[in-house]
Amino acid sequence: MAPLIVETGTPPTDRPPPGAGRLATTILIGSLANSALAAGRFAFPLVALNLGASTAFVGLMASLYTLPPMLLSIRFGQLVDRVGTRTPALFACSLIIASAAAFLAVPLAMTLLLSACLVGTGAVFGHVAATQAVSEKGASQRTTRNIGYLVVGYALFQFLAPVASGYVFQHMGQRAAVMVVGAIGVLACLGLVSGYHRFRSQIGRPRAPSRRSGGLDLLRIGEMRRWVVVNGVFAAINTIYPLVVSLYAVEIGLPPAQAGLLLGGFAAGAVTSRLIVPVVVGRIPAPRIILAALLVTAAGYALIPTTASFWPLIAISALIGFALGNGAPISQTVIQEVAPEGRVNESLGLCMAVTNFLQAVIPLTMGIVAGSLGVAAMILALAAIALVSTILAVRR
Repeated sequence: MAPLIVETGTPPTDRPPPGAGRLATTILIGSLANSALAAGRFAFPLVALNLGASTAFVGLMASLYTLPPMLLSIRFGQLVDRVGTRTPALFACSLIIASAAAFLAVPLAMTLLLSACLVGTGAVFGHVAATQAVSEKGASQRTTRNIGYLVVGYALFQFLAPVASGYVFQHMGQRAAVMVVGAIGVLACLGLVSGYHRFRSQIGRPRAPSRRSGGLDLLRIGEMRRWVVVNGVFAAINTIYPLVVSLYAVEIGLPPAQAGLLLGGFAAGAVTSRLIVPVVVGRIPAPRIILAALLVTAAGYALIPTTASFWPLIAISALIGFALGNGAPISQTVIQEVAPEGRVNESLGLCMAVTNFLQAVIPLTMGIVAGSLGVAAMILALAAIALVSTILAVRR
């Protein structure tokens, strides 16, 4: 198996020979770092409310999970391009540990604002490093397969981490729940120091820092611009789906247990599609897969307001999850392929910045639409966003 993306002209690395075991460990480390954010998103609001914080305070805290990564992801990508993935990954995991340590040292609601910044930044930085670590230069099909496996790992741990933190919060208290977040970071760090993974450091003279405009000049490249936006749309529509289910279930009187099963169907569709990504990408060009995924997503969202029955809705949920599960890893692979030489990780950082921006703006905008025009209008607006994005997918 070819090594991780090592671009022509970059210094050699101290990376050990790759193998399936090292890839699995890399995915485990990346999934742990990513799951810390899922645990924090669930536990930190509970802790804040338990300390007497207002819902407005919790809303502010929620925005801080993505704000620092949005501002810093490009610079972090440049750092990974210069020094490799091992040290940045350790830094990311250290931020996760610090998010828990800060509250344990000063157990106040205000401290949770800092904790939210740290865990959100650590998880996003960990994702940038892990995506690069599982990628393979000149082997786009294997890169797509590996990213698909990474996202499957994310899906599994994003389910397990909130369940664990919620159970601990209920039975052991708020400090123990915050410690779960820190423990996840510690486990990821232990995996990194073991050396049995595909994270590596650059050997030799590091690349000089980019003198370009913070990575934003990459958006002048037409191919880069369109795929970065498409990837952000995939991520934002995926992020908002639980909100869609919650609001629509209340509107049609669907029991909470059945609403939860709709999200289960969505997750099952996403995991299934990511498992078959390696098969699909070897037979169909990536832009066609992305186009089909956007069309199916748009159709699925448009169908939701047409029914109030459980079984059609769970089928639609699985369909949307399947489409989004294919589109996300494949669009990330395309971004790596069109990135200029020496700026792959900078491009991934730009991708994360745009994604975080859209993940903040689209849910906020859709909430305003739902409040003004109704939930059905919000759902149809999301369908329109996916449909309009197909123009970018087919544009030359």
